[in-house]
Amino acid sequence: MPLKPRKTTSRSKRNIRKDLVEQTGDKSLLFAEGLDAAIMGVANEMEPFRIIYDKDKIVKILMKQNKWNFDEANEYAHYNIYDAYVGERTPIYIGIIK
Repeated sequence: MPLKPRKTTSRSKRNIRKDLVEQTGDKSLLFAEGLDAAIMGVANEMEPFRIIYDKDKIVKILMKQNKWNFDEANEYAHYNIYDAYVGERTPIYIGIIK
């Protein structure tokens, strides 16, 4: 199912969750709380749709939110976010190769 085209605006001026729900028509998308700035998009090749997050951005968000160093944030992310299975709609976490 292809996504609906959307207007391009800066992420700070729109609600990314609302945009993705509108694009996919799926009100059951599963989002990771407090990590919207790390959203890359949505996997839309098959249903159910799954939200895609950038692992590097997640670690940076955790460092800032909790005043943690890299190792603390990375360890927390691995055990409490990336390894958590919450059903077939579990988000996808991607490490960008630089």
